[in-house]
Amino acid sequence: MAFIEGTRIGPYEIVGQIGAGGMGEVWKAKDTRLGRDVAIKVLPTDFAEDAGLVRRFHQEAKILASLNHPNVVQVFEAGDFEGSPFLVMELLEGETLRARLHSKPLAPKRAAEIAREASLGLSTAHEKGILHRDLKPENRFLTKDGHVKVLDFGLAKVEASKPIGQESETRALLSEPGTIVGTSGYLSPEQVRGETLDQRSDLFSLGVILWEMLTGQRPFAGDSSVEVMHAILKEDPPELDEALQVPHPLERILRSYLAKEPAGRFHSAHDLAFALEGTAATSTASGTKLIARPFRASHFPFLWALAVGGLLIWAGMALVRPAPPATNSPVAVRNLTYSGHDSSPAASPDGRTVAFMSKRDGRPRI
Repeated sequence: MAFIEGTRIGPYEIVGQIGAGGMGEVWKAKDTRLGRDVAIKVLPTDFAEDAGLVRRFHQEAKILASLNHPNVVQVFEAGDFEGSPFLVMELLEGETLRARLHSKPLAPKRAAEIAREASLGLSTAHEKGILHRDLKPENRFLTKDGHVKVLDFGLAKVEASKPIGQESETRALLSEPGTIVGTSGYLSPEQVRGETLDQRSDLFSLGVILWEMLTGQRPFAGDSSVEVMHAILKEDPPELDEALQVPHPLERILRSYLAKEPAGRFHSAHDLAFALEGTAATSTASGTKLIARPFRASHFPFLWALAVGGLLIWAGMALVRPAPPATNSPVAVRNLTYSGHDSSPAASPDGRTVAFMSKRDGRPRI
């Protein structure tokens, strides 16, 4: 439905529109009870007639309400207004990652920080058995204070073993094998093949986003969605331009993100966030890759001359080095008399006997 400034939805007073997307319109509103600004996401009336869209909208409300993490947008309330469902969420100030990129790469350190925070938020969802399935720069929000928020869980899948609430309908939404959901450029290979997914599918999508942050381009290109999906299945990402100065540890993590088979990726978003924490602290200068150069046979004469020269220098230093000073052995001292009245000792020529004067009884004697 179309709101106008001043429209009231219960205690919320509409201030103005923020934006619109495939899953509804977003409006800024004032919570008159608490005196705070909020965002209201509403499904337009013509969309509200689509039972599938309504189900997805309620799915997102339940998922977001079940998550409590600083890197996931917070939901305060859900309801219906004149036949249209709505969500009341925290009002975010900043911009989407898509708006920040503008086809220009970010500094590797900043890209690693964004990827780490997104992974932390996603790990909270994964721990509850929730797969996002539609990760892209449009639903990564960068707040003014520099943090990352994960948005738009409308296409999320909830594992049957971990239902949200008591309603079984939330467990199987768009989750049948053979169904492709998501945005083509950010799909995992198993999504393209329509296979059953696990959390490592989301990690692949995060890898595509990280690649785009580092290079300004997506790793898999094509003139159509079909060509892009073929590249995701069959082609490896190109080599990174060395001018981007991507630290080698970050590149290794990036390649793991984009492994074609899930077994080649990190096991969980939490493990991934832990690995990214170290790379986010690495400066681009200290992270520049060392290039291994091939060893050639032409290097042998130089190395031989270097070795011989080293030996000659060592021998010369050994010849001119002064002999170490002689060290005196400690002298052992043994008392021959104990009276305290003996004096003037003298050794015999052969050194075997000692003569001395004694006054032990008051009379001198030898």
